[in-house]
Amino acid sequence: MKSVEADRPYEPLIKSEKAAEFLGCAPLTVRRMARDGRLPSIPFPRGNGKFQHRFRLSELQAYVESLSQSYNRPTCQGTDFDAQKRNDNPGA
Repeated sequence: MKSVEADRPYEPLIKSEKAAEFLGCAPLTVRRMARDGRLPSIPFPRGNGKFQHRFRLSELQAYVESLSQSYNRPTCQGTDFDAQKRNDNPGA
C-alpha cells in the first residue's frame, strides 16, 4: 500500500525556531500549538515520552491562509484609517 507521504514532492522540514520566525511568534508558542494539535506538524519521538516537532513551510502557509479566510475582518483600504496609520508610523 502506498503512503500519502509518497505522493508529495520532497520538502525539507524546519524546526520550531524557523516556524516561529515564519509565523511571527515565539518558538515556545509554536511548540505548544504543535503539541496541542493546533498547528500541522510531524512529531519525532525523543525517547522520553516527549516529541520534537518539525514543520513543512507549505503546511504552515496553508494554516495561515486558513486563518485569514476564517477570520472575516473588515478591510480598511481607502479609508481615513489607512491615512492615520501612515501618519502614526511614517517608516511603515
